[in-house]
Amino acid sequence: MYIDNLISIMLYALLFFLKGVFIMAYIEFRNVIKEYKMGEISIKALDKTNFEIEKGELVVIVGPSGAGKTTALNILRRDG
Repeated sequence: MYIDNLISIMLYALLFFLKGVFIMAYIEFRNVIKEYKMGEISIKALDKTNFEIEKGELVVIVGPSGAGKTTALNILRRDG
């Protein structure tokens, strides 16, 4: 029993390590910045935004008005 648990833990640790090294998320945002300029005023809609979405995962983006939700979705849907 102890050996089975130990093997399970070791396999889980190996998979966790390999995910970080070899397996990428289906969608990744890494340090995404989107800045709008209005004259001399600069507004950061996204400031070093990070998230991952795995294939088949259901995701909800929530936040207050002006948090950058729509900006992030617009970046995701762009072609190229």
